Amino acid sequence: MRQAGRYHSHYQKLKKSYTFEQLCKTPELAAEVACGPVKEFDL
Repeated sequence: MRQAGRYHSHYQKLKKSYTFEQLCKTPELAAEVACGPVKEFDL
C-alpha cells in the first residue's frame, strides 16, 4: 500500500473516503486495495 499511494488511482479514491487504519483493518477494504492493481492492469 505504501507505493500504491503515489501511483494507483483506485487507491487514491479509497484514501479520500477512508483512513489508512480503516483500509488496513477492514477486510473488504484491504482486499479492494490489494486487488486494485490486478483490475487496473487487467492481469
